[in-house]
Amino acid sequence: MAVTKTFERTIPFKAVHGHGFMPLVSVTFFPPTVDPFTLSLIFDTGATQITLHPDYREWFPQGIAAEANVAGSTETAEGTETTSTVEVLGRTLSNRKILFVDLGKPNPMFAGLFGRDCFTSFGFGFWENVREIYVTLKP
Repeated sequence: MAVTKTFERTIPFKAVHGHGFMPLVSVTFFPPTVDPFTLSLIFDTGATQITLHPDYREWFPQGIAAEANVAGSTETAEGTETTSTVEVLGRTLSNRKILFVDLGKPNPMFAGLFGRDCFTSFGFGFWENVREIYVTLKP
């Protein structure tokens, strides 16, 4: 018997100059010292947690030193890690790890990566041929 799922949301891939097509999601952050703000992140199944460019570090509480594996390198990257509450796809997720690490030249289309740490709240499917990710709020 085949398993079927109903998906409530579709994340279409968007053309990102120099990166091909990427699944971008809007994520609202709720750091304690500034008003909530929203950033566009790549829905990245290869990232462990939310990863942001260091330009955004000043908006969050002081973090601790952390290392991360990054695509295209065998060396770990030095960064800083903190936590924050985020809202994505209508769901609020508390105490999510956020890693600040050099992601290369900033891109105006996205601020970083939305990683697997946040996926457990959702079920998702991927259809590469049509460049879409399908999300259900009932994993």
